[in-house]
Amino acid sequence: MGMDDHIELPPFEDTGIEWRAQQDRWDHSALYNPSNTKHFTTNTIYTPALSHAELNFEKYSMSIMKQMPGQMFPPHYDEYQIFRDNNPGTNIDDVVRHFIFLEDWHHGHYFELDHEPITKWRAGDLMFMNSKTHHCSSNVGSQPKYTLQITGILRKKSNKNHNI
Repeated sequence: MGMDDHIELPPFEDTGIEWRAQQDRWDHSALYNPSNTKHFTTNTIYTPALSHAELNFEKYSMSIMKQMPGQMFPPHYDEYQIFRDNNPGTNIDDVVRHFIFLEDWHHGHYFELDHEPITKWRAGDLMFMNSKTHHCSSNVGSQPKYTLQITGILRKKSNKNHNI
């Protein structure tokens, strides 16, 4: 599975954003730890993607992630726990994510979706994911990697376009 769609976005600028540092660890071995899985996130609404979210989602949340050089997300499946906590009674099988690259690919930026490597993306390239989508990410480049996640429940009219 590769790029599924594209949306036009203006050039992304990392200015005026209040980033929160987060540290994750998906396994109990010494391979992945809070040091090498550290990343930055913000739940600020990214207004250039607001029309896309409103058109495609019945309910949604947005977050931007900033992955610094040397950081990684080990292979995992998302459980969308924050969205589900904020929307009680939501079935995990009803939740999807639009994963959008905010900048053109830079050397050393890597994303893997269902065991397929993804590189050389363009700003605005979008992938569809659900809780059964295996994925991982790393940044072994020299610049931060920025992605936008829109997580939520699709509008009924959009389901025909999202066969995941």
